[in-house]
Amino acid sequence: MRRSTSNVDRLVTAAIAIVLLGAGIFTIAWRLDVALANKAIAHASPRWYALAPQQNWWDWTIGAIAIGAFVLGMWLLLANLRRNRLNAVELDGTGANGTLTVNVGQVGNAVAAMLERHPVVHSASARSELDRGRRTLRITIVTGPEASIPLVRRLAAETAADIGTALSGADVTTQVFVRIAG
Repeated sequence: MRRSTSNVDRLVTAAIAIVLLGAGIFTIAWRLDVALANKAIAHASPRWYALAPQQNWWDWTIGAIAIGAFVLGMWLLLANLRRNRLNAVELDGTGANGTLTVNVGQVGNAVAAMLERHPVVHSASARSELDRGRRTLRITIVTGPEASIPLVRRLAAETAADIGTALSGADVTTQVFVRIAG
């Protein structure tokens, strides 16, 4: 997820939370006969609320709100569903004679395939993406309950070291997750 998408998600969530929190506090205050809430309700004209749907502007307002909510909702949905795949990164040794690059996804897939050959590993997968501005390679190892913790730790440490060697000099964060299948 990109940092901008994350920030917009947080902003929208905060705005909705503030509106709902305010409405909840106002409703509770009104039910508890707090003077300020009762004064605000007293200024509301029941006749205005009854006649508003019959006004010319009502349909246009409801339509604009519906279209705006639909567009915002679709944008948020698509922005959060789109994966920010990480392709090639530059390695140490890049200079005047050329550029050394490696595809992070292919390195991850090779590491996952190597891990699956280990007897205690049931499956392994890799995912490379741009997460909040950081290039990240995530390796997920699935083992059974029969695997010992020291063995799994050693396997995860060796995996991280192998990735560090393969991506020498590249600014890529490596995460190794271990899941125990039950």
